Amino acid sequence: MSSNLIFFTKKQSNKLLYSEHLKNKDFQWLYDLLEKDKHLTTARIPANKLTMLSEMQDTLLNKSMDEWIQHKSPNGQHIEDRGEDEGKWMHCSLCNKKNRYIYYIKNTVNSVTLNVGSDCITEFGSLAAGAQSGKRMLQNNARRARNLQKLLTVIPGARKRISDWSKFVSDLAIIPPFTVTKEYEELGNAAELLYEKILNNNKNDDYIKNLQLLFNSADSIQTDILEYINKNKNRKFILTKEQAYWIRTNQTEHYTQILELVRKSKYGLISLQSAKLIRDPHFLNTFMITYNTKIMQLNDDIWHTQELARNKYISSGNVQYENEYPEITDTTNGTFTYKFRSLTNIVFKISSTKFISLLGFIVFNSTINHNNSILRLIMDSSIPDVQSCEALFYQIQLIFDGKIIFNEFQPAFQYVDFAFLVKSSLDTSGVKHYTHIYKRYNSNDFISKMSTVIFRKNKDALKKYLDAECLNTYSESEYNSAREFDRDLDIARRNTFTS
Repeated sequence: MSSNLIFFTKKQSNKLLYSEHLKNKDFQWLYDLLEKDKHLTTARIPANKLTMLSEMQDTLLNKSMDEWIQHKSPNGQHIEDRGEDEGKWMHCSLCNKKNRYIYYIKNTVNSVTLNVGSDCITEFGSLAAGAQSGKRMLQNNARRARNLQKLLTVIPGARKRISDWSKFVSDLAIIPPFTVTKEYEELGNAAELLYEKILNNNKNDDYIKNLQLLFNSADSIQTDILEYINKNKNRKFILTKEQAYWIRTNQTEHYTQILELVRKSKYGLISLQSAKLIRDPHFLNTFMITYNTKIMQLNDDIWHTQELARNKYISSGNVQYENEYPEITDTTNGTFTYKFRSLTNIVFKISSTKFISLLGFIVFNSTINHNNSILRLIMDSSIPDVQSCEALFYQIQLIFDGKIIFNEFQPAFQYVDFAFLVKSSLDTSGVKHYTHIYKRYNSNDFISKMSTVIFRKNKDALKKYLDAECLNTYSESEYNSAREFDRDLDIARRNTFTS
């Protein structure tokens, strides 16, 4: 297809622009193109849409044609003769040429009125008495236009009501379940069929009566739907129109699935299955508040607040974190930050999807299934700050009763150092002296592999790692020299960044 080929003439472009059909979301891109260039060539059409548009060209023009009916001019006539004086002729709305004979037409959807010349009226098929088109097409279009005018005389606004049928549901304040809107949506399908029968049959009085009855039923159902919306719009975990818009805008890949899950639920509520997919900030904040409220009661049977408050760090016995539900302390950008009361000074970070997948049953189900959830949660989480990492390393000191001491953590150089007790001795004055060796480990590897081992106080597994994964071993003098070197290196690094 030549890139210089005119795809829509100026007349056709104006007809589409004045009509309403092109303004739906599927063809908004074409509407925008035509506004900029009414002589639209194939070169201006996106390559991935050209084939589809070629197949839809006649359909689009016919759809826009169906929206129009004859309308009376200011002098009360459908066709106006402006006389022989060209100075009194009127510009056609489609081609902008002056015409003596002007036809007046009105769009039944958006109420736009056009004055169309005798040549351009052929663009509207059934409204063009002298249009040069196929006899069958002309007769069919004429019948549809005539019957549409008859319908609108009996039921004003019928065409617009049918075209806007689904808009009623999409404009509701909350997303309703399918069960609430099913009957209304089925009536919409029936109304569309009746409308086509009215337009295609001259003997259509019964169809028009049935359409009016259908509209009356729809009015009653709309009232029931609005009552349901008002009754349920403040329920917790209802999906609001604003939240649905946020998801459609920011989570396009999950929008259809989330909407279907919500609408299939009994009351149109967010469930555990759909909650895992949602990152909307308002929902995550509601989840956090609800979850924290529920675990307060659950945790009362696991640990005692006063006892834990006296301990700065977890003791080697008593409460174990895997028997406790963590508290969510913050939600940001689709993540949760959480902590355990029994693991003081340590916070964790994880995606909301993983957290809800593991512990969402607390909020959405009555059945508690705690087995292995906490361990899996820890394994999938990160430790986001230095203070938390240092508190994690300090647990080793407690697990080994002071025989292994956390000494230093350098996140910039990705290492952590521990002091291992070699021996202790008394001097002549009775003062006890300790001899240590120092071992260095990759801090990232240590945290990723040993977090759950440390929290479970698995002494054997931890010792095996400490023995096998050491990067360097130092005597006390060697270690002091190494630390001095690292400090000098860090100072040089900082100076480089600031210079």
